[in-house]
Amino acid sequence: MFPLWSKCLRVAVADVVESASYRALSGVMPFCCVRTEELIPTVRKAIGEDTALLVDGNSCYTPKRAIEVGKILEDSGGGHFEEPCPHWELEWTQEATAALGIDVAGGEQDNDLTQWWRMIAMDVVDIVQPDICYVGGLTRALEVAKMASEAGKPCKLQPSYAFCPDQGVHSR
Repeated sequence: MFPLWSKCLRVAVADVVESASYRALSGVMPFCCVRTEELIPTVRKAIGEDTALLVDGNSCYTPKRAIEVGKILEDSGGGHFEEPCPHWELEWTQEATAALGIDVAGGEQDNDLTQWWRMIAMDVVDIVQPDICYVGGLTRALEVAKMASEAGKPCKLQPSYAFCPDQGVHSR
């Protein structure tokens, strides 16, 4: 059983629901998506309560809007909210993380180990997600994972498009 990762929540939900081999649906909430308030609960209803619903904000929300969308995700039994604010705005993401009752994930765009140290020390995200290529390879990704572990944070390596060009399905 594998989580399904879609580049947008505008997926053929019926296809997902028909397959019992998926445990999670993850998708990007694009900034142009004005139906977020309806879309998240609709997808939740379609996929059922047994499938984790993970949303990627794609670095596009202000803290206020990230919190609004995160609350919708919370109310819909969502799993985690990835990169709700611009990744370079650590304080914005930190504000959203502090206000939400679900995990906030992030870091896939960051490549500087000093920035990673800062992100972890500031408690910016609940789940650390280095991208293997962006961070500079597996060795540096493991350095980030070690920093996260020492801070008591889970680390989920972000599969890089360089290694997983289709990135359609990845293991949990």
